[in-house]
Amino acid sequence: IEKLRKADFAITVVDAAGKPVPDATVAVRMKRHAFPFGSCYAPGMIAGPDANSETAQKYRQVFLENFNIGVDEYAMKWPHWVKPEAKQLALDSWQWMHDHGIPVRGHVMVWPGWKRIPAEVKDLSGDPAKLQQAVLDHVAKVGADLRGKVVEWDVVNEPFANHDLMDILGDDAMVDWFKAARKADPDVPLYLNETSVPTSPPADERYTALYDRVKKLQDAGAPVDGVGMQAHFGQNVQPPTQLLSIYDRFEKLGIPVRITELDIDIADEQLQADYYRDFLTASFSHQNINGVLIWGFWEGAHWRPLAAMYRKDWSPRPIAGVWKDLIYKQWWTNADGKTNAAGAYKTRGFLGDYEVTVTHDGKTTTESLKLEKGAALQKITLK
Repeated sequence: IEKLRKADFAITVVDAAGKPVPDATVAVRMKRHAFPFGSCYAPGMIAGPDANSETAQKYRQVFLENFNIGVDEYAMKWPHWVKPEAKQLALDSWQWMHDHGIPVRGHVMVWPGWKRIPAEVKDLSGDPAKLQQAVLDHVAKVGADLRGKVVEWDVVNEPFANHDLMDILGDDAMVDWFKAARKADPDVPLYLNETSVPTSPPADERYTALYDRVKKLQDAGAPVDGVGMQAHFGQNVQPPTQLLSIYDRFEKLGIPVRITELDIDIADEQLQADYYRDFLTASFSHQNINGVLIWGFWEGAHWRPLAAMYRKDWSPRPIAGVWKDLIYKQWWTNADGKTNAAGAYKTRGFLGDYEVTVTHDGKTTTESLKLEKGAALQKITLK
């Protein structure tokens, strides 16, 4: 984590004439992680007719306190997207996220089981050419509708268990879905998202099936930019060493892995918290993991109520404490010091967005800076 997620912060303070200012007080305050730590959100809590309720206002406040990326829990899915009111809810909730500086993942273009697509599309099952065209038309439409809005897409969701479309169209049809997604939105990474990974035991066939599927797609020229691993844990959690070996294995595909839907459905709250800590630490420590999103955070809007960070009455479960302690304390940088004789100040910090306040001789300047890998020396002019 020290090597991977941090960098040296070097600041030089100069006066209006460009001369170094020694002995200036420097306060470095982190504002946002570069690494995505996010959650799905219930769109009806963000926008729509119920958004003014006290509960919804609390929901939005808690979201902003904890997360720096979001994903719509359901309203961008195909059966919802074709309904004008659900589509509007998706767009309105996206707008709120955007207004609050929260990037949003697109989820999901194609969930290839009959239960997950509109009934009128299933009616085309006797005509493979028309069925494939309907899928491609939807990918093009939703991709164009949300172009410039979402920062990445889950193009295909859970193909291991949902394969009705592939049973008729063949696995190769997926190559064209990815190509259509790239054409619809050329600027965002495209993911294949799968469930029961990395939650299954090491020898589970799902790993081989997912790895082989992605490899086949890559070999066929499909623009797959990342693998989404959902991480819905039940009673059987996998040790951190195993998680790391799974991450190592998938790194060989040459594309990053994003944890897209983490939850840990365990009644023992201390065990749940301990595993949250281990899972987040293992994931943050691996070079091929490029973000972690949980699948909901409040018991009142969660598919697995026991897995929610906050109970129905908004009291935090121990996992909420683990999340905040790791992300906003242990993996967070606030530093204070003074510039040396050359007007320089150095520290080391987690990658992300910062506010740096410099004070000297009654003058104060605050600047927003980004700490990135290989960042150049940052100069602040004291005005």
